[in-house]
Amino acid sequence: MTQIRQAVAQWLAGQTGVPAVEGRSPVQEYPLLTVEAEQTGSTLVDGGRQVERRYTVTVTAAAGRDREDSAALLSGLVPALLGGIPMDDRVLHPMEVSTEGDRLAFTLCLCQALPQREDGQQDGPGLMEHLHFTI
Repeated sequence: MTQIRQAVAQWLAGQTGVPAVEGRSPVQEYPLLTVEAEQTGSTLVDGGRQVERRYTVTVTAAAGRDREDSAALLSGLVPALLGGIPMDDRVLHPMEVSTEGDRLAFTLCLCQALPQREDGQQDGPGLMEHLHFTI
């Protein structure tokens, strides 16, 4: 999750020119964007060799101490999000983008390979080679 928060915060700062931080910031610098992420689910894919993890990312905007005009700060991000957020050697594509007040929320899915067991065997089922139908 830390890697996702860092990637989103760096991308936001680059797109908007507004400082973006991970989590809550003790710094009272305005304008400011804060990025929080939490894992909302996992699904095994590819016969148990990979896991797809889903994260909900929340971006909170603070244009000033009274938080007026914070929604305007976020409004320009929605079209830019559709192009994806670079993270290392991949691009994350946000899904289910929504805004409410001074918050922007979206979902990210990240597939990662699971480590193999020490004996070289796979933990999940093998690939199915033949399908048998009874009609």
